[in-house]
Amino acid sequence: MNLTEIFDDLCGAVILDIHIDMLNDAITMKLKIVEDDQIRNHEVVFLDVASYYYTKNEQNHRYDFYDSEQVNYLEVTTVEQLYPLGKVKLHIPDNEEWSEWYGTDVNIMLEIWNAILCIDARRISFDGELFELKPKAEFELTTDTEMEGYARFVHYTDVYCATLLGEGQHSHFNDCMSLFQGRMNKLIVAGNADVSQTLERERVERCIPYKVVHGYTIFEAVTPEQEEYIAELFYSIGSINTWAVLCIGEGVEIEFEKIKRKKLVEYIFGERWEPTFRLKPGTACAFLRYDGADLMLVENEFEMGDVKDGELDSVNGKRV
Repeated sequence: MNLTEIFDDLCGAVILDIHIDMLNDAITMKLKIVEDDQIRNHEVVFLDVASYYYTKNEQNHRYDFYDSEQVNYLEVTTVEQLYPLGKVKLHIPDNEEWSEWYGTDVNIMLEIWNAILCIDARRISFDGELFELKPKAEFELTTDTEMEGYARFVHYTDVYCATLLGEGQHSHFNDCMSLFQGRMNKLIVAGNADVSQTLERERVERCIPYKVVHGYTIFEAVTPEQEEYIAELFYSIGSINTWAVLCIGEGVEIEFEKIKRKKLVEYIFGERWEPTFRLKPGTACAFLRYDGADLMLVENEFEMGDVKDGELDSVNGKRV
């Protein structure tokens, strides 16, 4: 069974026990499902839990507690894996700046009758079988940074060719965005005229900072919420020749060079410009084509941790 099938099967399950282990970053639920006079018991464990949020009911009924003499169990109404990620924000009027740092993403939402439990976890165990909840990628060192016909990168220390391992309906571009969520400084998108026109309309309506240089759309100072929206937009309007570069960290400079073409070709197809990305220490760039699962990560002393088993996950943008 995949996660979607498991979550569908858990709808209507009786919660026998729920345990939150803050020390070991886990939430364990023991569940019972009664179907066709058959009883099945399951154990669901959310692992590497970074945050969770529980609310008893909607605001006007927050203190309508159950009568324990009449209600002696809880039931799972729905379980959903969220994409785009959900957001929970903390606002304390006397400590606004401080409290803003403690908002969180959530990737799992459980409805328990009228209550909601939101969780941000890296993995889930269902009866001992592990499933990854975060996008992952396999990285392999390479020396090839010349993306012929696309872009060039200079001033770098390491280059990785990566294969995204995500499964399911989400695009690889979305997975790539999630790997570096909240750390993207700029995003440059190249596409055909239809892609450019759609981007023009959408970015104006959404008030997303941008500029257009030689046909390339450059998004700057993008918020995490806008990152998710751009990811969905990129995937919905992209075509086989659409590609993007995510600039991670402060200080990636973008320059454009006009490519020499025969006069007849330039007359028919117009001028062609190619971007060059200059990386300062502490920055990185991720290159991804719309139609491919592979990406290239170019970095200049970018602090992402050490490579272990050649994998990178989205927790703090570190390789693990």
